[in-house]
Amino acid sequence: MCKKQVILCLIALFFFSCSKETIEHRLSVVAVPSIGGSVTPSTGTFEQGTMISLLANPAPEYLFQDWSGSISGTSNPYSLNMNSDKSITANFEKRTYPLSIEIDGQGTVHETIISTQSSTPYSSGTVVQLKANPVDGWVFKGWTGDLSSESNPSSIRVDKAVQVKATFVTDYPIKLDLINKPSSLFVSQNYPIKLKVSYKSGTKKIVEQGFTSSILDNGSLVAKLTNQNLLAIKSGQIQLKIDLENLSQTYPISISPVEDVADFDVFLKTPVSSSSIVVPVVVISFLPTKDGINLDMNLAPDDYWELKNSTLQEAKNRFTGELKITKFGIEEGTRFRQYNTTQEAKPYAGFKVIKFFNVYEVEFTNYITGLKTFDYHKLFQKLGMDTLVNQYQVKEIWFNAFVKDKIPSVVNSPYNDPNTYYNFPESNMSSPTTGDVSNSYYFPNDLPIYKNTYVVYGNSGHRGADTNLHNRGHQIEAQMNYIENLVHKPAIGSALFKNYFVGIKPSSGLPLNRVGMTHFPPNTSVDYDYDNTNLVSSDILDWQASGGAITKVNRDLWKNIVYPYSLVNKNYGRNQTTDYSQDAQVKWLIFWWQSIPGLNHNLTYNNQKLTNWWDLFYHWDEAIKNEKGLYEVPAGKSKGVNSTAQNRTQSSDFEICTENEIPLKKTFSSRIK
Repeated sequence: MCKKQVILCLIALFFFSCSKETIEHRLSVVAVPSIGGSVTPSTGTFEQGTMISLLANPAPEYLFQDWSGSISGTSNPYSLNMNSDKSITANFEKRTYPLSIEIDGQGTVHETIISTQSSTPYSSGTVVQLKANPVDGWVFKGWTGDLSSESNPSSIRVDKAVQVKATFVTDYPIKLDLINKPSSLFVSQNYPIKLKVSYKSGTKKIVEQGFTSSILDNGSLVAKLTNQNLLAIKSGQIQLKIDLENLSQTYPISISPVEDVADFDVFLKTPVSSSSIVVPVVVISFLPTKDGINLDMNLAPDDYWELKNSTLQEAKNRFTGELKITKFGIEEGTRFRQYNTTQEAKPYAGFKVIKFFNVYEVEFTNYITGLKTFDYHKLFQKLGMDTLVNQYQVKEIWFNAFVKDKIPSVVNSPYNDPNTYYNFPESNMSSPTTGDVSNSYYFPNDLPIYKNTYVVYGNSGHRGADTNLHNRGHQIEAQMNYIENLVHKPAIGSALFKNYFVGIKPSSGLPLNRVGMTHFPPNTSVDYDYDNTNLVSSDILDWQASGGAITKVNRDLWKNIVYPYSLVNKNYGRNQTTDYSQDAQVKWLIFWWQSIPGLNHNLTYNNQKLTNWWDLFYHWDEAIKNEKGLYEVPAGKSKGVNSTAQNRTQSSDFEICTENEIPLKKTFSSRIK
């Protein structure tokens, strides 16, 4: 190719590459929401630099809000320069109305759509949920205004200007419950009033103050209130009225004269280990009171020489302390001849208190001339004693009382009214087989008669364990004497128990030189002479009916024994202790009982084995029905038993011993203040 042709081709190519090129851009427009309106133009392709007018057209009930995407602002129409591809959103909103919320009280309102402000414009037709939130101590009461409801949360449709009022009020109780609400109380029981309060908010509180309480009892004064504590004073019915703010509630409460004590001393509940039998016992303590706190001195003079004005609790402690020592002495006394060995002799009888009653009110009935006694029929019916004796085999009732009689503390007090005197026997038997065999006046119907025999021991609160044991000694004498006369019918002066064991001499009618009895150790013929130092011959350590080894004995034989149990009651009275560790009577009675033919003995009488006398004593009905006696009778020999007699006369050999006949010095070693 020639040079001229090449130059022409380059010039043509230059002019061709420099010719004008057309550039186009795409427009895309959407409406949000789609039903909110339309935009023109909505789409298309435009040459670069073209100016377009975008017009937003809202639908009815909608307003144009603004542009977003490739452009922004609220201009409508909008002049758009198509200098690039454009993606644009036209935003529409529904016409809006204000929702005004007024708050009365303490709380807030939460609006679930857009905000929690008190006045907010909402799109027409919007359904708004309102939730009231009370502050602590307040509750929501309800909505008023354009919304009338107590529901929370609650909803309202906003299609006009709306005004709503949310009302909050101070939280208030809607229900009262007594904590540990008693259907009944016993006299002297203190009930601290505590409420479980349910509030409108759902809160539950234990409330001890801030409410008022009152007693509706028709003026009978059976209870009193002190600082929201209800104290039962006497038996009856009351209505306990509680008022708290807008609530008022009454609770019926009965007050019983009997306290069935569940939590009493464990020693009384527990029979001595390794005993052959367990004797079920019921304890009754008579504790009259005028104020629910103190013992009533008019019905329960609390000491022999002078009144101590004990509280109920002090009296209870005194009784319990004496009963524990009494129980130990009874159980220890059934260890046959424990005093003769360092090895443990097993006790025959263990005692278990299965019911413990404090009785604050009783009815009395005529007793002997000038005295009243407890109406056992009414009292025992109230206590369910028939069930306890018939089903639970209760054999003994230990009845504690500060009986009222002609004693110094009563005579020298403002309460000395003989018309109010009362007393009870030291022991008193009820038996369907023999009638009353005891140290009492043998009234045939003073005690209820059940299916089984039982004995009521009258424990004087003026005395203590010494007299309690003393009473049992007389009961042993009564039963042994009775069963021997019934079964064996001994000749006068030849009774195994009375003459050969106790040692009563027909010539003097007094015991000496043998084993002795409740009133007489073997070294004396003087009643209650337990502390006698005179040395006298006796076979008590080796008693045989026909005569055992003789030893010189005096009070040292029984008084110097140290038992494995404290014989001290630190609660005998206010700042007063009773110590039986050197009490000659207590020590003598335990010693004497250990001499009674008991478990594993090898004693005989006229070549006949003696029975276990404790077995006779504690299984009275069986012994009588089976014609058991103090010793075994050869087979085929008639015993001539007639056990149907219900009325008896008192044997002249064992006179009734009452409390006032037992000497009591004002100051002696076993009473330590």
